[in-house]
Amino acid sequence: MTLLTKTWKPILLKSVLFSSLLLLLSLVSIPTASAQMNMGVMPSNDIARDNQAWFIYEVDPGETIRDKVTVSNDADFDQQVLLGAVDATLTSDGFFALKTVGEEQSTIGSWVSVKEETIVVPANERITYSFAIKIPEDIPPGDYVGGIIIHTDTSLMSSSDSGGSGTVSVFAIGARVYLTVSGDPVFDLGWDKFENSFDETGNLILDYEFSNKGNVILDLASSTEVKNLLSGSSNIIEKGIGTIFPGESSTPSLSIDELPPLAWLKLTTNVDYARSSAFSISDEEPEMYNMSKDISVWIIPIMELLVGLGVFIIVFFILGWKTHKENKILKTFLPYTTVQDEVIMAIAGRSGVNWKLLAKANKLKKPYFVSKGTQILVPPSIAQAAAPVGNTPAPQPQIVQQAQPVIQQPQVVQQVQPVVQQGQVVQQGQVAQQGQVAQQPQVVQQPQAVQQPQAVQQPQVIQQQAPPQA
Repeated sequence: MTLLTKTWKPILLKSVLFSSLLLLLSLVSIPTASAQMNMGVMPSNDIARDNQAWFIYEVDPGETIRDKVTVSNDADFDQQVLLGAVDATLTSDGFFALKTVGEEQSTIGSWVSVKEETIVVPANERITYSFAIKIPEDIPPGDYVGGIIIHTDTSLMSSSDSGGSGTVSVFAIGARVYLTVSGDPVFDLGWDKFENSFDETGNLILDYEFSNKGNVILDLASSTEVKNLLSGSSNIIEKGIGTIFPGESSTPSLSIDELPPLAWLKLTTNVDYARSSAFSISDEEPEMYNMSKDISVWIIPIMELLVGLGVFIIVFFILGWKTHKENKILKTFLPYTTVQDEVIMAIAGRSGVNWKLLAKANKLKKPYFVSKGTQILVPPSIAQAAAPVGNTPAPQPQIVQQAQPVIQQPQVVQQVQPVVQQGQVVQQGQVAQQGQVAQQPQVVQQPQAVQQPQAVQQPQVIQQQAPPQA
């Protein structure tokens, strides 16, 4: 036990001392290339200018501009940075931004040259540096924008600058450059898309797309009127769309919340645009242009509608089945004449049917009273078994006529008187020829007695027995 203690004690002591040293080193701040702070870039006040925050120029093709930039270091230590220029770009929302040094530069970023690229700015000092902008001879007229920047030199950074994360922070800051090449300005804004959709929270989203087909930089602002055609209410939403460079597009969107559950919306968006105010050296307001479009949107509560539709279908089939059943029963009803004043409920009670169905069959209304002698439609059980005697007229007796015999009149046989010639024996009824022996005449039968016609029976009256009285 004593041997182990003597062996591990020196090792433990050395480990504690080494760890303490590392902790102390980690708390010490050592300025490095990634530690740039409190630095600024601005146009030099050595040259008179209307705007001391930005570089603004009006030039001709082929012209060279020479100017100065001031870099400030308000930190308590010297800082080394790189001086250069980049082109400008736009954010997804249409606002000004500068490209990174590693991106391709096609305008101002490639036209600017600096006398000193790597500069060291002493602590709490401001240093002025010269630069030049060479405008190409064949550059088209219009607006161009970029920036004079200072940025860190990543090649001077060590692995410790990443803080062990493997990522190095890059510092960059700049001043804007607005440059107009002389020529005729062209204002041409394209409105390429105006669509609507709904996000997952149910908000109405209006999506736009604008393209600058002219040669000047445009600033855009919009106002959208949201009008509910069902209720007549409306409100206006203002939105700044931002800036669009020549040859580029912007795709802003507008979110509309607090929508009614059911609405027919007419959305009218007015877009005002003008040349970017950064290019207006004078105090005059730039000329404004306007475009307007509208779109209609129905807001329908889908879930509520589906539930309502389901309830409607169920009720429809129930009522349809009930109506079919009632019509089937109504077809069996027979006429019946009441024998006393009574209400339809009493008649329905004797028949075993619903009194409402009986009232419906006879189109009766409140108080559902039926006076004596009224003919109504009732179920067969009442019409056949409960009909009062004498109320239903008895059928007329049928007269049965007996066929009269056909009496034939007796035929009268007229006796022919023979013409007798001398020397001939003549058969009665015949004329004998000479030389013939005449036969004795036949005895003519007397006519038969005519039967007297039979007496015709009088028609019988057949009485129909009336049903027994209820």
